[in-house]
Amino acid sequence: MPRINFTVNLRVGRNTQPLKRAYVEHIAFGLRVPGSQLYMTDDSGRVRDAQGNLGIDAIPNLLNRRIDVRVICHNSVVKIPNGILDHFRDFSIADGATVTITTANSPNNFNHFRIVNRCIEVYDNVLRQFQVFNSEFPLGKKNTLDNTRKSRKRIEVAFPSSIVVKLAFVEPKSIHTGFPVIHIGNRDGRFPIDNANNRLFGSDPMLIPAELSHALHFSHLSETQRHDITVKYGKFIVTDFLLGGGGTHFMLKDTDPMVAFVEAFDHFVHRFDRFIRDNPNLTGVPLRNGFIRSELNSSEQFDRNTRGFGTLAGNLSTGNFTPNPAFLTRGRNSATSIEGSIYGAIFLDFARRPGVGLRTAVNAYIRSKALSFGEFRTWVRRNLPNLRTQLDDVLSTWTL
Repeated sequence: MPRINFTVNLRVGRNTQPLKRAYVEHIAFGLRVPGSQLYMTDDSGRVRDAQGNLGIDAIPNLLNRRIDVRVICHNSVVKIPNGILDHFRDFSIADGATVTITTANSPNNFNHFRIVNRCIEVYDNVLRQFQVFNSEFPLGKKNTLDNTRKSRKRIEVAFPSSIVVKLAFVEPKSIHTGFPVIHIGNRDGRFPIDNANNRLFGSDPMLIPAELSHALHFSHLSETQRHDITVKYGKFIVTDFLLGGGGTHFMLKDTDPMVAFVEAFDHFVHRFDRFIRDNPNLTGVPLRNGFIRSELNSSEQFDRNTRGFGTLAGNLSTGNFTPNPAFLTRGRNSATSIEGSIYGAIFLDFARRPGVGLRTAVNAYIRSKALSFGEFRTWVRRNLPNLRTQLDDVLSTWTL
């Protein structure tokens, strides 16, 4: 059977980028051709079969030498459902073609494709350098692409969310799948609020890194834990609104041990994503150490009286770090309830220590399945006994 090769791109403004690891079907009369397999684009947007071979097995129409294909808004990291189906875009193509999804040919779902591509960009650039996220399929790959796509174990994005919300949030346990759903807020059903203030597609697109971090974290927890987070976060949001907190998160947010621990990973991923975008020539250990050094030396203002995390005297890995006093105890709770304290302790101070590194810190955070710093501490002491001294130094430094 002839092999039809083609590439799928996405045009954002003047820039064209490959649509990465998105599912593709061979269709006829609007339906998948019976007996045909499911295909997937690679990291260059080229369509391949499940064995990695380029192209689709298909006999072109004798009249115009073309075939019909369906590009699906579902990749190896997330999917955006449209009711019981996925969003998609159909094309008629010839061998060797390059099809480009634009606002002109996909006015109703162009942003859906932008979101799934942004998710895979964050996953590949930020998270895949950590062992716990090193697979192209973060929630696992089954024996066929069809079975992988249909798996109940998946992350979904609701865009725009049918839930009337002012901010994006992650539902830890969907009633349909039991796994996380990223909800992106809308205003009057027309456009997402988060896009209006540059957090989705603007100059500082931190929304996807922040929310994807939660979805991936929750996906590694048990179903019972995801249920518990749903209940406890609901209580937190209601209480925080009643107290005038607005349900938002920031470094000096005084919450409780579970919320602070969960939000620390959000802070890490979106800040690391920003550092990577600002330093495209750094990779590997220089990238990770550069990020930690930049954060510790930052003079970023967290409130009117607090600038930066503290001061580092000496070498990055062995020097003395003195946290800003605001992160040690604040408001009604101890440092274990302050989001920036948990972030700084695990992803900066613990990660910089000799024999640790950022990769070990992130892997321990996820693999511990902890929901508080206390649970994380217990797991590290039991499973990484060679790092007890480093962890004890962190506990002392941050009064945890």
